[in-house]
Amino acid sequence: SDSYRTVRNLIGFVHNTLEPVNRARVTVVVSPGPGDGKTSLATNLAAAFVETGQRTIVMNTDFRRPRLAKAINAQPQLPHPYTLGDLEVLDPKTLLSRSDHPGMLLMDLASIEGSAGELVRASANMVPALTTVSDTIVIDTSPVGATAEVLDIVPHADVIVMVVRLGHTSIAGARRAITVLRDVSDAPILLVVNSVKRERSVYDEYTDERTPPGGSSRPSLRKRILHGRRAAEEHLEPIG
Repeated sequence: SDSYRTVRNLIGFVHNTLEPVNRARVTVVVSPGPGDGKTSLATNLAAAFVETGQRTIVMNTDFRRPRLAKAINAQPQLPHPYTLGDLEVLDPKTLLSRSDHPGMLLMDLASIEGSAGELVRASANMVPALTTVSDTIVIDTSPVGATAEVLDIVPHADVIVMVVRLGHTSIAGARRAITVLRDVSDAPILLVVNSVKRERSVYDEYTDERTPPGGSSRPSLRKRILHGRRAAEEHLEPIG
C-alpha cells in the first residue's frame, strides 16, 4: 500500500543524508514487543523496495517465532540440508531462497538445528557478504523487549525502523527499546505507528481506481506503479 511506499521513501531520504557506501544499505525492523506488526512491515517494505527495481534480500532473524517465510511465500520453504557448523564455511549466497515475488530473495535459517542465539549470530555474520550481492537488505528481528538476540543484528543497520501499535505498545516500552538500541548503534531510528485510522481526503482521487462518468481515463497511480514494478522485475539480474 501507499503507507509502505511512504516508509520506503523516508528510508531513501535518510540514506541520502548518510555517508556514501559501495554496498547495499541495511534496514533493520524492530519492535518493543510482540504483536506490534514488525514482520508485516518488513515483508511489505521489502516488496516496496522491489517495486523500484532494487534487488532485495529479506532476512529472518526471529527464530523464536519465525513467521517471515510464511508471510512471503504461499508454499512452505524447503529446509536447508546443512548443519550449524556448515554455516561457517558456506557461501551465504547458497542459503538464499527465491520467493513468490520476482526480485526478492529470502534468507531464513530457521530450518537449521540450533538455538535462537546461535542462528542469529550465524545470520549476522552473513550480512556483510550479502550486502555485496544485493541492492538493499531488510531484516526482521525478534522484539527488543523480549530477547537479547536482536542486539547482534542492530549494529549492521544503516537505518532502524521501530514499529509500535497504537493501543498496544506502551510509551515506557518504546522508550526502553530506544535506549537499548542506542547502546549498540547510532543508526537513525524511524518510528512507524500501526493501527492509525486513516480518514479519506480529497487527494484520494489521485489513487482512486473508479472510472469517472463518461468513460475510461488514464490508469490510476496504483496501476501505473504496479506496471512499473513488473517492468523493473523483467530487468533484474538473478543473484547467485
